[in-house]
Amino acid sequence: MGACSESGYVWTQTVYDTTGNILTNPDFSNPVKKTLQVHVCRNITKAMNTNCSSKGLAPVYMNDDSSGECNAYGNIRTANIQPNPFNDGVFIDYYGGEAESHIVQYSARLYFVCKAGTTLEGPTLEHVKDSYTAHIRFNTKYVC
Repeated sequence: MGACSESGYVWTQTVYDTTGNILTNPDFSNPVKKTLQVHVCRNITKAMNTNCSSKGLAPVYMNDDSSGECNAYGNIRTANIQPNPFNDGVFIDYYGGEAESHIVQYSARLYFVCKAGTTLEGPTLEHVKDSYTAHIRFNTKYVC
């Protein structure tokens, strides 16, 4: 598997549910397992499961391993590339994913961060913002 293979990157990661206000969320201490699938070059054509493939095309899928719910983050057709805020690489924004409401859609931001001497490390889910934007990080020497 790799950035431009048919399925992209697939990995499982334990994260904390921070839905709503982080300071008052009683579930904050409960870890949740998520399986993510990320494709850098195009929308995923071979989804990791049927829950995700039923969501339509996207460059990022995130599946909750306990509930089976999958969300589709962004669309490659609405991507843009910009310098990272700390000038340590670039990021790709993918907008126009699955609708959360009639106003908000899921999106993803893939950060490629300079790490000298490292061909590729990651991806890693950093967090999901309250705006339904997943932040995913890759470390690599190719953006130094």
